Amino acid sequence: MLSSLATDHRVQVPEGEDLRKQAVAGIQWAMETTLRGTEVIVTPERATPLRTIGDAHRPEAQRVRADALQARFHRGDPLHLVFCCDGQGTPEEDAAYRRKVLIPAREEGLPLMEHVLPLSRARFPPGLSGAFILSTPEDGPVAFAIRAAQADRIGSATCLTLWWGDPNGSDCQDILREWGRFVEDRTGQTLPSLLGAAAACLPR
Repeated sequence: MLSSLATDHRVQVPEGEDLRKQAVAGIQWAMETTLRGTEVIVTPERATPLRTIGDAHRPEAQRVRADALQARFHRGDPLHLVFCCDGQGTPEEDAAYRRKVLIPAREEGLPLMEHVLPLSRARFPPGLSGAFILSTPEDGPVAFAIRAAQADRIGSATCLTLWWGDPNGSDCQDILREWGRFVEDRTGQTLPSLLGAAAACLPR
């Protein structure tokens, strides 16, 4: 899968293939652990690994991803969470997240930002649920993106899609622009204004 991502810059994983979906989760974790730069997670609810941080019974995979996400903003890589106005989770989840993550991050001046969409989870377009990382290594900008499943109009199988490559290349432009239009339509903020300096990596 990594070889295909490196050569084709796009990989689709059909729903129902559990081993491949586990591999996708591993790739996402690896990117979030190692790829420096700004990450944006766009989901109906606050990103699950952080939203459930107070749940002692959550899956181990969520704990591992939560650690990776927190490590990002602790080392100075901005993390933006974009989610719906009713997506904070239960009152207990929201309180635990604020106590353990959000308030300490703000007190320390760490780059963890939240952007609440003025729409309910029921109205969130399922095909836009996902995340992207924009990195600016010395040899040029790199983008990694993952988008959730969505059936098309002719009923083909749903799938997860991953992208990797130059954010100004055709393989990444469409999805980044689609996320950008969605964020601007719902918040009035353009993606460049939301991302600040990291927007230099966005498609022109």
